Amino acid sequence: MLTKHTSILTQKGQILEAASVANGRPVLLKQFVIGDGNGRPVIPSATQTQLVHEVYRGTISSLEVSPEQPNQFIAHLVLPEGVGDFVVREVGLLTAEGELYAVGSCSEIEKPRQGVTVRLQFRLAVSESAQITLQVATGDGLFLRQDANLQDVKDKSRAIDNLGLRATVDKANNAVPSERQVNGQPLSQNITITTITGNAGSATKLQTARNINGLAFDGTKDIHITTISGNAGSATKLQTARNINGVAFDGTKDIHITTISGNAGSATKLQTARKINGVAFDGTQDITISAGNVGSYSKLESDARYVQGIRLGAKTRYSPSGNRVSWNWEAPAGNVLTGLVVDETGSNSADNISGAWYRPLQSLVNGKWVTISGL
Repeated sequence: MLTKHTSILTQKGQILEAASVANGRPVLLKQFVIGDGNGRPVIPSATQTQLVHEVYRGTISSLEVSPEQPNQFIAHLVLPEGVGDFVVREVGLLTAEGELYAVGSCSEIEKPRQGVTVRLQFRLAVSESAQITLQVATGDGLFLRQDANLQDVKDKSRAIDNLGLRATVDKANNAVPSERQVNGQPLSQNITITTITGNAGSATKLQTARNINGLAFDGTKDIHITTISGNAGSATKLQTARNINGVAFDGTKDIHITTISGNAGSATKLQTARKINGVAFDGTQDITISAGNVGSYSKLESDARYVQGIRLGAKTRYSPSGNRVSWNWEAPAGNVLTGLVVDETGSNSADNISGAWYRPLQSLVNGKWVTISGL
C-alpha cells in the first residue's frame, strides 16, 4: 500500500490563520525544519509543536502562490552542500517566533553531506483571505535578494568568472578614460597631433622645470650649486650616526665598547645553556644526573633482576610402577636428584633400587623465592 504524504496546518497555525483572516495581519514565516522521523514514516498531526526528530534547520528561500490553486502557497526550501548524512521524511514551517506553523511528510530523500544540494517545495493549502508573508533573512549566503541588484554577492570576482565576463571586464578596466586629453583635445573625438619643432640641441626652455640639488632649473637662467667642503679625512661629524656594537657613533666624541673578558677556564655562565643527558646546564649551578638520565637501572630495578640466593625446595620421591629388571628415570626440569631408595633383596644378589628423591631448585629475587621451571 502506497503511503499518502500530506501537509497540514498545526493547531498553532490554524489559530494564526484565523487571526490573519480576522484582522488582516499577515503570518510571518521565516525558517523551515527537516526531520528523519527517527527512521520511520511520519503521519503529520495538527497537535504537533515540533517534528518527531529534527535533523536540520534552515531559512526559507522564497514563498509564492501556486499558479494552479490560488489558495495554495509554495515554500521553496534548500538543503545545501555541507549538511546531510540523513534521510528526509518530515518537513515543517516555522513562524518568525519559531512556532511550528505547518507540518508535512514526504517520500524518503537521502541527503549526503558532500556533493549534493537538495531543493524542496512545501505546498500548503490555506484560506484564500489569509495573508502569508516571508520574513527575509539576509547574510546566510544561500540566496540573493532581487531588490539588492547583486550587491549581496560576496565573491564578485568569482561571479564574473562564472558568468564568462572576465575578458569583457578586463577590457573595460584597461580602457583609456574618455576624459583624458592629448594635446589639449579630449579622446571622445578624433584628434590631430601637430609636430613639435626643435630638439635638445636648440631648445631654450624645458617644458617642465626640474630640481638640481634642490634648485629649480628650466633652462632660462643659470643656477649656482653650493659646494660641500671637507672629506672623510677632515670631517668632524657623520651626517648620519651609526651604531658600533649597539653604541651610537657620529664622530663628535669617543665611545667605549665593553670588552668580553674571561674564557672557558674562568667563565661562570654559558651564554647558551646546554643539556647533559637531558638535564639543562648553564654553569650557574650544579646538576644531578639520575640513573634514568644515563639509561642505567635504579636499585629497585636492579633488585628485581639479580639472584640473591639459591636453595632446594621440598623433596619428592619417585618410584617405578612395578618390579622391573631395569628402569630409567630423569628428574623433572628445574629439579635436581638428591637421593636413591635402595631395598634389600635378601639374597647374595645386588641390592634393588626402588626409587629416587628429587628437589626443585629455587632462587631468591627481589626478596621472593621463585621456583625455577627449567634449566
